[in-house]
Amino acid sequence: MTSDARLAADWDVADHWSLKPNVGVAASEAEAGDFIAGLLALTLAYAPRDGVSWFVDTGLQMPEAEGGTTSAIVDGGVAYIFGRNWQVDLRSGTRAHGETAPHRFVAIGFAYRHKSS
Repeated sequence: MTSDARLAADWDVADHWSLKPNVGVAASEAEAGDFIAGLLALTLAYAPRDGVSWFVDTGLQMPEAEGGTTSAIVDGGVAYIFGRNWQVDLRSGTRAHGETAPHRFVAIGFAYRHKSS
């Protein structure tokens, strides 16, 4: 089991461009007990029109496993917001450093935002 907490920000750096850093901590179960890892991520996004955002992303976990080194991944993709509350994204990436991250990956994600009245 793992859990994490993150603090995220979103800065508009130019027309249609934004920078999204986040930092956090993760707690993970391991053979010798739980361990804590630091998390860092940085996303550069380009939104040519409302509802569409292209992005490149990098993420670090330190350590990647109990007694391990740092894990780093890089990926890129596109996110599409449809309606007011739904998002789908498609991304592809690879491991840049470490042993536990995937060599290559493709992922699809769905998100729904529920607004209470």
